[in-house]
Amino acid sequence: MDGIQDENLKDSRSEDYGICSGNKEIDEFLKESWLSTKGNGSAIEFIQYNRIENLNFIGEGGFSRVFSAIWLDGARTVKKDLNEKYIKARGQPIIVALKFLINSQNTCISNDFVNEIRYHFKCFVERYASFRLYGISQEPTTKEYILVTEFAEFGDFRNYLASNFNQLKWVDKLSFLRHIIADLTNIHFFGYLHKDLHTGNILVIKRWKTICASISDLGLSQPADKSTEDKGIYGILPYVAPEILCKQQYTKASDIYSFGVIMAEVSTGAPPFDDIPHNAYLANRICKGLRPRFAEGTPECYMQLANKCMDANPFNRPIADDVYEQIKMMCFNAELKKEFEAANMMIPKISTSGKHTETLFSSRSLDFQNLPKPVNSTSSLNIKITAELEEFEISYDDL
Repeated sequence: MDGIQDENLKDSRSEDYGICSGNKEIDEFLKESWLSTKGNGSAIEFIQYNRIENLNFIGEGGFSRVFSAIWLDGARTVKKDLNEKYIKARGQPIIVALKFLINSQNTCISNDFVNEIRYHFKCFVERYASFRLYGISQEPTTKEYILVTEFAEFGDFRNYLASNFNQLKWVDKLSFLRHIIADLTNIHFFGYLHKDLHTGNILVIKRWKTICASISDLGLSQPADKSTEDKGIYGILPYVAPEILCKQQYTKASDIYSFGVIMAEVSTGAPPFDDIPHNAYLANRICKGLRPRFAEGTPECYMQLANKCMDANPFNRPIADDVYEQIKMMCFNAELKKEFEAANMMIPKISTSGKHTETLFSSRSLDFQNLPKPVNSTSSLNIKITAELEEFEISYDDL
């Protein structure tokens, strides 16, 4: 059933788009959402704040605060009545996640940011791949806007991986990676970029009976008042491609670099460079070819793919479709499956303990000057850089 072609359904939507945010750009987007949805209940609406209860703090990132809550009305959808006409309907109250956007008051929220929300919506509606966005609300006192999204009962992928690492076999890890790269493939299919892909904004959810990973925060991990004129770089340093650190434009290849870093993290169970300061020194060494380590016993085919994704030259990186096919082959090719089954023996011996703090692994502004031209590292150079970092860490800790 294609709802947008059904006159009864179209009429039922045109009566009430749920548009009352008070912000012209947001209201236009909400209207677009209702007109373009196909009767699957995926349209985004403005949600009255007094219909949200039981807020519980989850965490805080660089540009937002996140809570779980109960949405009393539940998601809006459409269904057939006894006369076979489509009518608007509601589900039961549901648990949702609330993302309070810092500096998102009416007077300063940017058109660019509204466009990012539009991209998120389109990717979900067209391919059912991205993490679900139910609607937008606004805190009545602070006037901050709030994204109301699907609640991830298992949290983010970074913490899930660290907490369950010894129980996860390689078949589980590859399954998670296949979900993630499938989402990224869909994002790139529509011509969009994520720009801040890391394990903290990949959420672990249950789809039917399967636990899977889904990309969230499509281009949203930046200030809500950021405008086109603001050329700043925002992200978590170890996941940011070296050409971006050197102030080149974001491309699909930049997202692929981030995915390569995630592959290394899946191998070790620990965030990349979690034992050293995330500052100009590390940015310099990344441009000189330093890359995250892999755990002992990681299959060679896996490391080769991750390193291709992290190539210093963005033109040498594979596209998302090709990465997906290679990950899929690792999942189902009989010979490769044997390699990963053998690698399972090493998992209990891998230490995932690190020294990182949450402040290091939250998106923030990154502004480094005079970085060298990105290159790939030779083995000898990588050893030299690692030794320098160890020496640097000691002197840093002694300050």
